[in-house]
Amino acid sequence: MRRRTRLSAFLAPLLALALLLAPSAGGVAVAQTPSGQYGTAGTGANESVADLLKDLNASLKSENETLSNLNKMLQAEVEALKQENALLRKQLEIAVARLLELEGGSGSDSGSSSSSGSPAGNVEQLANRLRPRVFMIEVFGPQGTLVSSGSAVAVTKTDVVTNYHVIDEAWSAELVTESGQRIPVEGMTAYDEANDLALLRVNGTLEPVTLRNTAARVGEEVVAIGSPLGLLNTVSTGIVSAVRTLGGQEMIQITAPTWHGSSGGGLFDKQGNLIGITSGGMREGQNLNFAIPVKFVQQLIQRAGSPQPLPGFGRGGAAELAAFLNELFPEMIVNGETVPVQYFIMPNENARPWEAPEYIVAVLDTEAHYNLAKGMVVGDLRANEEIVEFYMWVVASSFNAFYPPEQDVTLLLVHVGEYPNYPTTFSPNEVEYDPKTGTYWVFKPILSVHEHGNENWHFEWLIYN
Repeated sequence: MRRRTRLSAFLAPLLALALLLAPSAGGVAVAQTPSGQYGTAGTGANESVADLLKDLNASLKSENETLSNLNKMLQAEVEALKQENALLRKQLEIAVARLLELEGGSGSDSGSSSSSGSPAGNVEQLANRLRPRVFMIEVFGPQGTLVSSGSAVAVTKTDVVTNYHVIDEAWSAELVTESGQRIPVEGMTAYDEANDLALLRVNGTLEPVTLRNTAARVGEEVVAIGSPLGLLNTVSTGIVSAVRTLGGQEMIQITAPTWHGSSGGGLFDKQGNLIGITSGGMREGQNLNFAIPVKFVQQLIQRAGSPQPLPGFGRGGAAELAAFLNELFPEMIVNGETVPVQYFIMPNENARPWEAPEYIVAVLDTEAHYNLAKGMVVGDLRANEEIVEFYMWVVASSFNAFYPPEQDVTLLLVHVGEYPNYPTTFSPNEVEYDPKTGTYWVFKPILSVHEHGNENWHFEWLIYN
């Protein structure tokens, strides 16, 4: 708009001059004199032309100055564009060098702690390197039923870390790899319920991740790997939004998406170092997710001891204990004879301080007792007794895991059966008549398995008494 206005001012005097100099219809320019007579234009016209020329000259000078200033401005703009182009070229060179570094870089996988980490890698490279070290963990109840699932990260060659709330109700648990392999969890070697962490020992050899020694930095890019909704080893990215304290617990706030099942998964920096364990989020807001700082994992590893039962093991009382045993040990085989067993948990009302408050009753019904008798008479009697002793010791040892080491447990193997006629093969004090059904019930003790001190077992055959 400014140049158009200046151009109009420049053209106006020219247009006026052209009108004055333009020839009339007869080819001669005329002007009216003050007396009203007509004649050829003379001195007055010349003076008008001179004035117009002066105005035109002034306009041309002014426009020339304007064009000169405009030229200077354009030169300044060109110089600025040159500088900007040089800066963009420099940034492009840096970006290309960085890309080449990322394509060639790889992170540390020593399984130790790191303060500086390895060269940064892109998300695809990090995912390929870290996913084999992160697992889905499936949690089972007393009857082997699937209770829930979460995520876990290998932090040593034999241990994984997960959230405590993931295994809080676990009687048993298994890791699941991307290939579908299942790795049994042997027990819990350490836990920190306040910081929602548990360290689990597994039956296998793992490839651990690297634990970073420095705290998470606000704004740094992160990669989260977990198994939300059972979708094994899902990878997401984001940044550290904040490091804050929530309910007295230090947390890393992240924008990387997580969901149910991501709990216990790994939060990694761009070098592939573990900086936190994902633990949950606020569903009321968007991208409000949290992780537990890795320093608490390092403290947990330092406190690791021998494997102990998972937190849910034994919880729920006698009914769940019995269901657990019936699920795991439904029958024993003696010389090819199948002997079904049913388990009941009975209160030990006279338990002394060093004895467990319950004991196991392993019951053989009429058919099971008959099959046991057939198996026992084949071959060497003592060898057959050892078969039964070993099986009952395995059951008693599993039951023993429910109680502190200082409490001894007892298992009693008995025959409880109903007979239509009086069973003459049993002692009279082992037989009881039921007038309602007209049948005879037998209660016959067979074997007692008792713990004396920690893991010292005593076997007593009662069937011969």
